[in-house]
Amino acid sequence: MDLETLFTTSKWEILEKIAQQPMSPLQLSSSLHTSPANVSQQVKLLQIAGLLEKEKVPTRETGKPRALFSLKDDFSYLISVAKEGARKGLIPTDAKKRLILNSWMADDAELEQMAFDLATVFREKFDAVGGVAWDPTHHLLFLVIDDKESAGAEIESMRDSTLRNHHHLQVLDRKRFISLLEESASDQENSRENQDNPIQLLVIDSHMAEQIRDQHGR
Repeated sequence: MDLETLFTTSKWEILEKIAQQPMSPLQLSSSLHTSPANVSQQVKLLQIAGLLEKEKVPTRETGKPRALFSLKDDFSYLISVAKEGARKGLIPTDAKKRLILNSWMADDAELEQMAFDLATVFREKFDAVGGVAWDPTHHLLFLVIDDKESAGAEIESMRDSTLRNHHHLQVLDRKRFISLLEESASDQENSRENQDNPIQLLVIDSHMAEQIRDQHGR
């Protein structure tokens, strides 16, 4: 399948929804205000392309299984047009790559430097990073590190890096990190006069993603 056909508006909207949480065709059709038949057709194409996977789960009401679709893996669709040639491809991305890519897409030179430093410092222990967010207004980098003792040297190295660049580092637990993201989103939604830039979520691990979905589902 040609890559461009995977990212038409209808398929892209489905991917945006499923990236937030697994969804059934019925949930997608209701959320996107389109027919279940159209959603099923688009989802099938995305599944064939290897972007989505299907799981059968029982429903509380009837006990009958329903299909839930989720991302099969983390991917980035990249297009490069440069002197070395024009290239495009669907690239599997791990947490470190997503951190760098998301910092590029934010178009913030300070953030790019912080992301590069973080990926370099934690190059051997990136699995220890549960989440990363950047506050451009206050020049704060937020990290979730579960095992602070084993990553102590890396944390201190990042503190040195942020201080050299007139930034600050805060190491948070998962609960506080999720609350921070929710507070930022709420501030932006409730205050039209708020001129601060929202906190930017750069990368989270699968456990953190589940915690965020559970928090939103309450």
